[in-house]
This record gives sequence, C-alpha cells and structure tokens, in this order.
Amino acid sequence: MSDPPSNIDRAWIMSELRRAIQALAAPGAVALALFPDDAAKADELAIDFAHFREVACGNFPHEFGPQQTAALERIDRLLEAMSGWANKELWTDAAVCTSPRWREVRDHANAALRLAPWPWDPA
Repeated sequence: MSDPPSNIDRAWIMSELRRAIQALAAPGAVALALFPDDAAKADELAIDFAHFREVACGNFPHEFGPQQTAALERIDRLLEAMSGWANKELWTDAAVCTSPRWREVRDHANAALRLAPWPWDPA
C-alpha cells in the first residue's frame, strides 16, 4: 500500500467526513438546513458522505479500524439500497424528515459517531 500524495490535506478530509456523518445523524430538518434551498438536499447528504468516505478510506485506509470501517459501510449500504428510480420518493425533503429509511440512516450515523477512536479524534 502506497502513501497518499503529500498534497492531500488529511485533517480537512477527516473533518469533512465527520461533518458528513454528523449531517446524516442530525434530525431531518437540521440536516436539510445545511444546504441552500435550491439544492437537492437529500442527494447532497448522500453525495457528501459517499465522497468523503471514499476519499478518506481510499487515502488513509490504515487509520480506520474494523469497527469504523464496518460502520461506514453500513451507512453506505443503507443509502445505496435507497437509491434508484423505484425509490425516488425517499429523496425528498419530506422523506428526509419522516421516512423510516432516513431514520435508520440517522440511527446508524449516530452509532458510527459514538465509535472511538476515529482518525479525526485528537491523539
């Protein structure tokens, strides 16, 4: 396994991953308020998480223990299972606030945040 390029800002990436998980863990209305009104807010919640998970785990895989990796994978699988045209009703602002599927995502995101130590936690 090679080292990540030296120009990658590890602290920022980890901070953004944490922020994305916190957004998924927040109550629906709080999560939606993080994005501008003209955004596809549910999509942005999922995209932010997927992007920073991929960047963090892809560049710093050795920093994630088995529990953290499994927690991130669970969230990713839940969001993936919700995707697709057949589930378009899950990708509305109302669904983020009321859907049991989004409640499950919130529960898993909150559980993930409780795991320690995360790579973003101070040493």
